[in-house]
Amino acid sequence: MCRKSIDHYVSFRHPTWRPIYPPDNATWFQNNTQTTESDSDEKCSGNIGGFTTVDEVVDIGKMRQIVLQNLLETKVGKSPDSEWKNWKMRVVPKRVLGYFYWTPVKVDVSKHVWEYIPGENESFEDFMLDWNSRGFQGRPLWEFVITRPSIGQFAGKTVILTKFSHAIGVRNAFVSM
Repeated sequence: MCRKSIDHYVSFRHPTWRPIYPPDNATWFQNNTQTTESDSDEKCSGNIGGFTTVDEVVDIGKMRQIVLQNLLETKVGKSPDSEWKNWKMRVVPKRVLGYFYWTPVKVDVSKHVWEYIPGENESFEDFMLDWNSRGFQGRPLWEFVITRPSIGQFAGKTVILTKFSHAIGVRNAFVSM
């Protein structure tokens, strides 16, 4: 069966699913086909990550609201049926007959935006490097983490970490928050 026939079949059965074509369908999807999260225990170097620091305390509820309004609920057009600007943050890959498709999911923001409270003598830098280098074992394919380290270079500041799977980052432009 050719890809075009399978795409027609899938679009007939699931009108909201979108086919995944290269470069998005990298071998990364081989272990991530039926879940919103990865089952791989391997370290992942395909993450897109970053961080920013601010002097004031950032409320986790406020941060979740910002992500909802500025990333998840942003539409391209003004009509109610217009496409989502950051649609890849609202979907997961699923495999059908050997091909992959973006499938919509209900996003639980509390799993994507969370707070990390470091231990008394725990190094924030160690946490940050380990968190960013690990895959998405049992975690969403994109995350924001808020933390306020008590020791080290960032002591006394609020640090906002971001991590996206490379599959979400490919050809996706995020609006500025």
